[in-house]
Amino acid sequence: MRVLAIAAGWAAALTCGAPATVPAGSTQLITVSASAYGTTVASLELWQRRGACWRRSAGPWQENLGRGGLSPHKREGDGATPAGTY
Repeated sequence: MRVLAIAAGWAAALTCGAPATVPAGSTQLITVSASAYGTTVASLELWQRRGACWRRSAGPWQENLGRGGLSPHKREGDGATPAGTY
C-alpha cells in the first residue's frame, strides 16, 4: 500500500483521475490544502482510490502549519511548511 501526501490546494481536483504527480498504483492520499502560500492554517483530508476515482475517506480537519506558513521554497530554520508532493 502506498501513501502519498499532497499540499497546496489539490483536494478540490481529486475525483476521477489524479494529478500527474501521483505515482501509479497509489491507493491512498493525504492532502493539505491552504488558501495561499504564507498562510498558517490549512485543511487536511484523507482519500481512498476506488477504481479510477478518489473518494474522501476522512476530514476535512483544520490544521496549523509552521509559523512561516506554506512555502514552495522551504529552507532550514525558516519556520515554513514545505509545499509539494511527497
